Amino acid sequence: MVTIDIDKIGKKFRNEWIFKNLSLQLKTGDVLGITGSNGSGKSTLLQVLSGFMSVSTGSISYSYNHKHVQPDSVYELVSLASPYLVLVEDYTLREMLKFYFRFKKIANGITVDNILEESLLKQHADKQLKDFSSGMKQKVKLLLAITSDTPILLLDEPCTNLDSHVIEWYQQYLRKFSSDRLIIVCSNQVKEELFMCNKFLSIEDFKK
Repeated sequence: MVTIDIDKIGKKFRNEWIFKNLSLQLKTGDVLGITGSNGSGKSTLLQVLSGFMSVSTGSISYSYNHKHVQPDSVYELVSLASPYLVLVEDYTLREMLKFYFRFKKIANGITVDNILEESLLKQHADKQLKDFSSGMKQKVKLLLAITSDTPILLLDEPCTNLDSHVIEWYQQYLRKFSSDRLIIVCSNQVKEELFMCNKFLSIEDFKK
């Protein structure tokens, strides 16, 4: 069981508040949809919740299996897929998967070969990522995050550059690896991205 206790947090860049006075408790089993227009601060909030970015005001505390998690260890609990993340494009897909899972534990019972089979990318396993389309690169980012053995999964506009049949694959794949996790999805009101959400937060509500 993982919990995140968010107490009156705010993030400010120069003189502009991106959001403020945001309080919330999240736990395993929650699937939170963070909505808002482009540039409203959804990705900033996600980076704050990932532990990558600090808050300007307020506090966030994490616990895992009823033990407090120190801020510099939060990254161990989190996997993230986002359009702004960069892959090592000189690697082949197989090399990228093997490299990534040197740092993140792979989901129980899953192997790199399993991932290649279930992603329908096996025929591209030895192709360099720089030769992948934008949609294929996004699929790789989703594969890495979803198949990581982490109790917190963060997805920032996960359907970016995906066509309809890959979106269907993504939804099925996410369901398969969603149990016993806290999932947070940022979306510009895209129903295909928010399909599993049981909680919602509009970033626009925390501007004043």
